[in-house]
Amino acid sequence: MQNLRSTAAAVVGAACFFIFGNFWVLFSAPMFTQYFYDTRLVALAHVFTLGWVTLMIFGVITQFYPLAFGGTAFRTHLVVPALTFLISGVSGMVAGFALGHLQVAAIGTVLIFLGVWIFIVAIFESIRKSDLELPHLHIAASFIYLGMAAVLGMWMGLAKGFEQPLPAVLERTLFAHLHLAGLGWTGLVIIGVLSRLFPQPHLDHPFQARVRFVLINVGLVGLVAALLFGGPHRIFGLAVGVAVLWYSAAFLPVLWRFRHGSEYSTYFLVVSWLSCATCASIGLWLLGRDSAPTLFEQSMQLVYGFVYVFGWLTLMIVGMLFRMLPSHLSKFLTHRGVSMPLSLREQFDPRLQAVAWTLMVGGLIVSVLAIASADVTFFRLGWVVWMCGVGGFGGCILKLGLKTRRLLGTAGPTEGERFQPL
Repeated sequence: MQNLRSTAAAVVGAACFFIFGNFWVLFSAPMFTQYFYDTRLVALAHVFTLGWVTLMIFGVITQFYPLAFGGTAFRTHLVVPALTFLISGVSGMVAGFALGHLQVAAIGTVLIFLGVWIFIVAIFESIRKSDLELPHLHIAASFIYLGMAAVLGMWMGLAKGFEQPLPAVLERTLFAHLHLAGLGWTGLVIIGVLSRLFPQPHLDHPFQARVRFVLINVGLVGLVAALLFGGPHRIFGLAVGVAVLWYSAAFLPVLWRFRHGSEYSTYFLVVSWLSCATCASIGLWLLGRDSAPTLFEQSMQLVYGFVYVFGWLTLMIVGMLFRMLPSHLSKFLTHRGVSMPLSLREQFDPRLQAVAWTLMVGGLIVSVLAIASADVTFFRLGWVVWMCGVGGFGGCILKLGLKTRRLLGTAGPTEGERFQPL
């Protein structure tokens, strides 16, 4: 039950950050059509990367890892302080950067560091006692990169707030942090979870799967080291790009094979992987540029980040929630004494799913084109369409929640309640 409460707290917190961030994007559209450094953009980026994506992953891992990865030693008592530090830290850092109070933002990065490392201790105790397979290795590597990203993030926050020296110039330190957090953390943890849901890529071709895992890790470690300490970063960037495209090529046919016409979770996952491949292609293109970046190339850097956060990460989360929520809530209802809870999956109305998918994907495409063409009005239009799709997704979740509540009203006593003394 503690696991479920922690998961609920993380998911509700992530949803609040996501909704807040969506409105912030709408009202700050000009930031996405002109390239310049703005601490408000840093704050907004972390609303999504930490407040939305990382909190949601923490919630999913808390509930999903012990069931799917055999993590019987998961230290659930550490999850609550980890989430407390993380939510407090993200709130403080975002407020500090948005309002120009850099010392507050720096303190927020320290709290984020504490929350991240407490959760890492909890998860690694579980990983250490598991029989390690390739999905476990992806999860373990992702949390190592998360810890490294938290160190660099705190370092940059303290440098901004209290004028501390950085390990490299700001741009290189920032790019190292972005790749550790964006690819190392979120990328590998998603691949690890997907490898449990869809194990065919590593079961059907185990050698290729191991080569992909080695290639992406060697490339990422080499890229980060080259950025921070100097060296040939392009060769490592090439390795990372090739590995990401290879992962996409491995998972897409499997996902397509398991699609179902009346259920849209697979379609969200497919577009998510296509977005990931698009980001890898843009990254490889930018990697080959030698001269100072043009305005278009600078806008493509924003496109890269935008597609990664909303195309790859957000659509992936939505797709996995569509796939996982009915099953896990059905197990919870069965534990609570509800018979035949399998009708939960029917609460994700296929028509509403189709509307949500169409509007989110269409809005994302319009918004990306607007960033590339520096058209604020076009961007706002695309983002309104995206938010309507998000509303459709929210409607699906609301319908599922109402059905769950009604079913709970029919539950009999649990085993623990049945034998309570009078």
